[in-house]
Amino acid sequence: MPTNEIEEKLKQVHQLLAECTQIADKEGTMFSFRPAYSMGGTYYSPSIIKDWKMEDDYQLYNGWKSSSADC
Repeated sequence: MPTNEIEEKLKQVHQLLAECTQIADKEGTMFSFRPAYSMGGTYYSPSIIKDWKMEDDYQLYNGWKSSSADC
């Protein structure tokens, strides 16, 4: 079970990632988050994926594509 200190840090990470997605949406861009090898993913703003064909975005979840989705 995570300690209170770890839980607080994880909340901060989630908050910062939410802020990054808002910025990416505003700027119509994307960014990747990879905390360690083979972990993480890429966020795509709605303006980037709006023109994708359906088969291009089937692996997205709320704009996120896992780093292992292309394996």
